[in-house]
Amino acid sequence: MRLLFYISSMRGGGAERVMALLTSEMVRRGHDVSLATNCRYPFAYSLDPSIRIHPLYPSLPSGNRIIRTKNLYREIRRIAKRSQADIIVSFLPNVCAAVWGLGIPVIQSEHTALNRKLPLKQEFGRKIVNKFASVVTVLTPTDLRLIRRTVPHAVIMPNPLTFPLYDTPASPREKTVLAVGRLFAWEIKGFDLLLESWGKIADRYPEWKLQIAGDGRPEDFSRMRSLIRYYQIENSVELLGFRKDIDLLLQKASLFVLSSRYEGFSMVLIEAMSQGCPCISFDCDNGPRFILKHEESGILVEKENSLALSQAIADLIEHPAQRQALARQAMKEVAQYSIDKIADRWEKLFDKIQRKT
Repeated sequence: MRLLFYISSMRGGGAERVMALLTSEMVRRGHDVSLATNCRYPFAYSLDPSIRIHPLYPSLPSGNRIIRTKNLYREIRRIAKRSQADIIVSFLPNVCAAVWGLGIPVIQSEHTALNRKLPLKQEFGRKIVNKFASVVTVLTPTDLRLIRRTVPHAVIMPNPLTFPLYDTPASPREKTVLAVGRLFAWEIKGFDLLLESWGKIADRYPEWKLQIAGDGRPEDFSRMRSLIRYYQIENSVELLGFRKDIDLLLQKASLFVLSSRYEGFSMVLIEAMSQGCPCISFDCDNGPRFILKHEESGILVEKENSLALSQAIADLIEHPAQRQALARQAMKEVAQYSIDKIADRWEKLFDKIQRKT
């Protein structure tokens, strides 16, 4: 089957990791795969060399927004025509409109929580575009419930595991608490709440460090350092920047914390589970509650409650046996998200769409 994928860039992030994994797996299964993306930025994740890459911006983007959007739509359509794809899978919101009339089924893949408020224009555009897709994939039951009010042709498609299950999860770990996320999305990722929580307990555990891995602009790092100074935790917090070795960090850390205000299906949460790193997460209104079973495979904390989060972190720091028990159960449960099982679900979806066309 000829498959054409679209994504804004491959610079780094959860959706980009999914794209790299999914496209390479589809090549391994014998499909003819093309990927259209912004090639002006370096790719953070390796791809199968047989994947054909199409630049979405072959010329310098115009400074005029209308012209820039027009050029992007033209390029999306041109690539689709040339590819002769059987199915398009889009992580971009523009593709359904751009390829309208070509007769190529489009799977619109949503990778953000649908209960997260977007600017009115963006939210309206997403709802319109999703109606024209052959199928819309969402990440969680909450997303499915929300979108089916207006888009009945939606299905749940979880993200796959990026890493294989760690084969020595009980190996000695460092006294570190790890968080992962882009710093320019610090408010969504709740890093301000995480630093506040750490500030409440850091003095009690002087041998422990909080590490935050994620890229950002200089002003994002400046904002984070300002908060670190405010909570007087300069000696116990490390900003690691963008890292390609998240798996190694998770294998070394004693705890992983997800402090997000909003989440879809958290890639890094299932990655932490797969590497035997016990997890604590805010019980935000979407993804984590469908991944973690409270006090069985992880700890769920009332959303945006920094005091409760600090208490949960302190409790697991002081109880290593509980950390190990949570990690063991998490590794059993997270196996359902292996790339083989998720790719099977994608292929069944492809076959269903082809039978209809």
